[in-house]
Amino acid sequence: MVARRLVKPACDNLVPGAAEGKTKTGEAMGSSADMGQPGVMPRVLLAEDNEINQEIACELLGGMNVAVTVAENGEQAVEAVRSGQYDAILMDIEMPVMDGLEATRRIRASGIPWAEQVPIIAMTGHSLSDGHESSQAAGMNAHLTKPIDPQALRSMLATWLPQKRPTESAGTDNGASHQEMSQLYGINTRAGIANVAGNEKLYFDLLRRFAGKYRDSQHELQALLERGDIESASRLAHTIKGVAANLGAVYLADMAKRIEAALLAKESIEDLTDPYAQELTKVAQGIEQMTSGNTAPQEPAQVQAEVDAESVPLILQTLEGLPQLMQTDWGQAQEIVDGLAPLLECTMAASVYARLHNALEEFDPDAFAVEVDNLAGLLA
Repeated sequence: MVARRLVKPACDNLVPGAAEGKTKTGEAMGSSADMGQPGVMPRVLLAEDNEINQEIACELLGGMNVAVTVAENGEQAVEAVRSGQYDAILMDIEMPVMDGLEATRRIRASGIPWAEQVPIIAMTGHSLSDGHESSQAAGMNAHLTKPIDPQALRSMLATWLPQKRPTESAGTDNGASHQEMSQLYGINTRAGIANVAGNEKLYFDLLRRFAGKYRDSQHELQALLERGDIESASRLAHTIKGVAANLGAVYLADMAKRIEAALLAKESIEDLTDPYAQELTKVAQGIEQMTSGNTAPQEPAQVQAEVDAESVPLILQTLEGLPQLMQTDWGQAQEIVDGLAPLLECTMAASVYARLHNALEEFDPDAFAVEVDNLAGLLA
């Protein structure tokens, strides 16, 4: 399969032919003569294996009037570079067939003059410190952390494409009811809609497809583990982590992240699989209720438990000074936050705890301090 060329509206016009340098209408992708010229639509190669993440990225880029070619793995990205020409490359790190690091090394060593200099921007669900040296050594220029923040993406492209600054296109008519989606269990729809540049209609469709594709992923995960295929199991957890985070399913994304980390560390995930399966089922059921045309879903009948009253004073005491500790002793802060998990997971404070944990993992002191305050306020 060759890479695919698409132009805004990005996710509605996936067409074959990128390797031949053609759009649906046969328009040439362009020659080196117009590369870097003001007023010419920037061309970006997107290497991303997950279809939902592809559409989210395409929506963001299309909203900036960027022409996008999608490669579904590193091998396709290398072939696309040999067949076309781009102003920048957005490269997922973890992909099947060929990962982003190997693809970057091959692009840099291809002998194609423009490919030796083109900005290659890593997209990763891990913190920027993880693998930073290896990505730089492979020839990558910068990093974006998933889920991709629209403003961060725009700033990144403006930095690396100074003569082709991305612009804002006209808004998209949105067909889904935000009031309905805002009531979905376990999903921060405000964040999810922001991740697709405000396109509620696309977001509604992506939610539906997520539920349909990953609803039974716990069974697939278990089958992989029974076969001893730890690599595929880890990749599945990584994929669900990224997609769930993009859609705003913060707690589900955090649980998938823990499963992935445990698998990579060759640790048991026995204590993680049941809570993951329960959360995934609730999230999927809420989406399916909404998309089937039923009344907008409310919280499931099984309401999340209150935090144990006897534990609250200890938790509040633990939270004191935690933002400062994060900046002076990150490892100790991580131990403390991990120690709160049994007290907060599967309770009404679970989503706040998940955001706090993510902010710690991404080493975002400002966001971490905000979530510490949110948690303390919730428990007080």
